[in-house]
Amino acid sequence: MRPPCWREGSSCPNWCARAYYNRTVHNIQYLPEPWQGWRFSGRWLINPHRERIAPHLLDRIMYRHAQLYRV
Repeated sequence: MRPPCWREGSSCPNWCARAYYNRTVHNIQYLPEPWQGWRFSGRWLINPHRERIAPHLLDRIMYRHAQLYRV
C-alpha cells in the first residue's frame, strides 16, 4: 500500500509519501508537541504511562467533562 508517487523498488521520494506509508501500513501517526509520548495502537490511544484508552471511554470522559464544566 504505497502512494502513487512512490514507485515500487525505489526509495521514499518525500516526507508526505513516508507519512502516508507510516499511517496506513505501520499505524504511526504524527502528534504535535502537547501530545508528545502519546501514540495510537490499533483503535487504542496510549498515554506515555502505557495506559490504553478506548474511543468509547474517551467519549464518555469528554461528555462528563462537558457536563461538569459547561460554560
